[in-house]
Amino acid sequence: MKKILKYLIILGILQSNSNASSEPPSTHIVESANNLEMIRVEPGSLTLSNKVLTINEPFYLGKYEVTQSQYKAVVGHNPSHRNKGDNIPVYRVNWNNSNSFAQKVTELERKANRLNSNWKYDLPSRVEWEYTCRAGTTTKFYWGDELNASMVSARVEVGSKQPNPWGFHDMFGSLWEFTNETRKTRCYLMGGSFKHNNIPQAYFQNYPTKLNNGGNIGDRGIRLILRKTGEGSNYPYKPAPGATPPKTGPGDAPDLKCKETIAKLEQEIKNQKIEITDLNTLIIELRKQVADLNSSNLALTTEVSGLKNQVNDLNGQVASLTTENGELKGQVTNLREDNGNLQVTVTSLNEQLVESDRIAKTPFVHDWVYTPDHGWLYIDPKNFPIIYKNDTQTWHFYEQGSINPRYFYNFKEQKWEAWDPTE
Repeated sequence: MKKILKYLIILGILQSNSNASSEPPSTHIVESANNLEMIRVEPGSLTLSNKVLTINEPFYLGKYEVTQSQYKAVVGHNPSHRNKGDNIPVYRVNWNNSNSFAQKVTELERKANRLNSNWKYDLPSRVEWEYTCRAGTTTKFYWGDELNASMVSARVEVGSKQPNPWGFHDMFGSLWEFTNETRKTRCYLMGGSFKHNNIPQAYFQNYPTKLNNGGNIGDRGIRLILRKTGEGSNYPYKPAPGATPPKTGPGDAPDLKCKETIAKLEQEIKNQKIEITDLNTLIIELRKQVADLNSSNLALTTEVSGLKNQVNDLNGQVASLTTENGELKGQVTNLREDNGNLQVTVTSLNEQLVESDRIAKTPFVHDWVYTPDHGWLYIDPKNFPIIYKNDTQTWHFYEQGSINPRYFYNFKEQKWEAWDPTE
């Protein structure tokens, strides 16, 4: 069983589709800022009625506003007041605080040898912010011309509302967001906030404020950008192996006899997903039956109330209907208990699937392992996600989180590669 899990993990790492290209990953994780998530924005232009927004270089922008836990991981304290929570956006910050936060993240990532010298973290410009917020749309808001209260938030946990078409959350109505553009003692804010009816009027307007404003105001926040600042690498990452590769591989290729077992396990996972879908359908049907029974129960109660006003010889019928009503209530109670048991079963199966997915993505393989697609690979958990490929004697850096396809950085060729399976 351990060998099967071992091969499942390696196959999961190397899995990709046949149409993969060598483009850089579309997401980025900032480890020093408590795994802050960023999304890549490609160059382009957007023509509006009064201007043209143009982006010449790719950049990465925060998927969410900086949270209180992320700010504290970098700066060491949380300035937010009252409405506190690890995943709630940090507030009560001014432009100086926000700019210092970006500089500190750059310093930490370079010190950890994860960031090339011609890339840095910063606050976005007004054009970068609006280009990303619009996500290719030309309407008043990125969802249309009318304000939709369900799309804006009031300082709740990040990601609680629907994102824009490019996957960015809370760019309207949560907090005013600082830009890197200043004019004398003032800076520019974008996006509006949940306070003072700013949401309908603000949308894409530039709102100037003093650099030191925000320390005692609860509607100012931060969204981080990672951009290229000069000539050099086109990728912000700076992976580097920390170990010396062994001179030779372990020997001849092993006889892989576990393919049928792997296929069987994959089929079992598919069957479990189908079973969960069937259970969900059954739950919906049971809920409909309960609703129908409740409606029937209400009708019977009304009928009983009317019969009480009729002739005394109808009392026998009223007693009979009352008995039937009691039986129906018992059926409803039984159905509710069955529904609760089914929900517990679904929850258990979901937890099993999550654990199976976690195990399949956990790199606990150690030492040499052979794969049909890439020959002998050397994997050391201390250095993972850096992998050594014996047949080419090259180091490869696995970009964790990239899927379909998964990307590896070839240190020898100095480029990103998508590893395709051999059909």
